[in-house]
Amino acid sequence: MFGDDGRLLIAGDGRTITRFEAIACGANVMFRGIALSAAGRFSASQNVTRAGRTILVSVSGHVVSPGMIRGNLRSIAPGCRRATRRYVARLS
Repeated sequence: MFGDDGRLLIAGDGRTITRFEAIACGANVMFRGIALSAAGRFSASQNVTRAGRTILVSVSGHVVSPGMIRGNLRSIAPGCRRATRRYVARLS
């Protein structure tokens, strides 16, 4: 979990992010099945349509410790404020 607007779940084997939820540019975004590299890094992107506009959302990050992930959530669309946001996810 990170902040009030995000959730990150990792599979029991620690090799896959089974679910990453966040709010990007006012849209709810969900990524599923993001692979973690052997070094604990990951990235994924997708297009989200909201109110007739397309938003490109990218997420990336790395495992800092067994209980923490740090990364960036980036939104690209006309009128998006705060296009890149850093996050820290504390795993429990």
